[in-house]
Amino acid sequence: MTTDVAPPLPAPKPRSAKEETIRQKWIAIVEQLNDTFVQRQDAIRTMVLAYLTEQHYLLVGDPGTGKSALCECMSSHFIEAKHFSALMGSFTPPDEIFGPVDIKGFQKGEWNRCTGGMLPEADFGFLDEIFKTNDGILNSLLKVLNERWFMGRRIPLRTCGTATNWPELQTRSEKVAALYDRILLRCIVDDVSKREDVILMLKAVDKVRGYKPQVKLTLDELAATVEAIRRVDLSDPVREQMHSVRTRLGPKKLSNGNVDKGINIGARRLGALQMVLRANAWINGRDKVSIEDFASLKYCLWNDRPDFERVESILDTIDHELVKRLVDLIDNGRQEYMSLSKTGFAAARVNQCTESIKKIVIEVRGALEEPVFTVKGRSEVAKAMSGLKDNFKELNRRARQALGEAE
Repeated sequence: MTTDVAPPLPAPKPRSAKEETIRQKWIAIVEQLNDTFVQRQDAIRTMVLAYLTEQHYLLVGDPGTGKSALCECMSSHFIEAKHFSALMGSFTPPDEIFGPVDIKGFQKGEWNRCTGGMLPEADFGFLDEIFKTNDGILNSLLKVLNERWFMGRRIPLRTCGTATNWPELQTRSEKVAALYDRILLRCIVDDVSKREDVILMLKAVDKVRGYKPQVKLTLDELAATVEAIRRVDLSDPVREQMHSVRTRLGPKKLSNGNVDKGINIGARRLGALQMVLRANAWINGRDKVSIEDFASLKYCLWNDRPDFERVESILDTIDHELVKRLVDLIDNGRQEYMSLSKTGFAAARVNQCTESIKKIVIEVRGALEEPVFTVKGRSEVAKAMSGLKDNFKELNRRARQALGEAE
């Protein structure tokens, strides 16, 4: 019997040359954007995950932090695609987003819009100052963003980028709560303040203004990307961890009787998170979602700035309960050995202890074969297992000695 910790996870299956070429293009896009924009890695990651999953994203920050420029440079990497952008306001008419009313049709008693060149005809959109929108646009946007549906027909929209300032987000009304929930990926774009970063930013001004995409993707390549991501394996143990995160973030009753409302993760959002995990695994060259991919969920789980610390704390200790259960299980084996060492090494008790430790080892190894442990968590289990291994060696040595003396 061996008490070694589980072997490394199997290597990913080889990708087709076409799929790997497309993946390398995505990596090159990320590298060019990171090389152009200073201290914008998280925002770039948010946008890329949105495109990979055909979801929408929100950049939140003060005016002048480069949100619009980021979105424009990102969308420039796609050719053969229709793009639409607009600056929203409380008096923005629906015509500027969805197109003017078809007058000829209206004269015939038909209600249609001329949507050419507008959001309903676009593959990619960008709506700046999204939370300043008015009720006339709000209701239509809900179906456009979530169902990709406008005036009784399917629209081609894949990803819509949005941006807002902090005041609009913090004072958002209940009317825009549903719209906010439709935007899966969110990121804070803080102002660049460190001296060395400001200098780098000033040097990069011309690069941003004259941004020319070095790598371009077609819509067919984007479709192939999405299909490849859907094939990334996501196991039930990983889904168990998703449930755990949702539970830990959710409402809790406090000791004083009050209720901490927590962060509610609805069923629609929870289901969509699976594609985010798959996308993060895929772009990192893996064909199976692992616990490391949960770091990408920090872009999906917060609603307001005070949520950041809570979300990051939970994601940093995502395997805490599993690790604790395995360590406790290993400690039970060690306690059984300690009890045996105090009462003597009778043959029956030795066999009983040996079988018990075998079962513990098998269970721990089986658990560790699942991709639901952080590097830190695996190390903690390995350390506990090492102690059990030493106990088992000592058990065998002392048992042989005791049984030899009995003979």
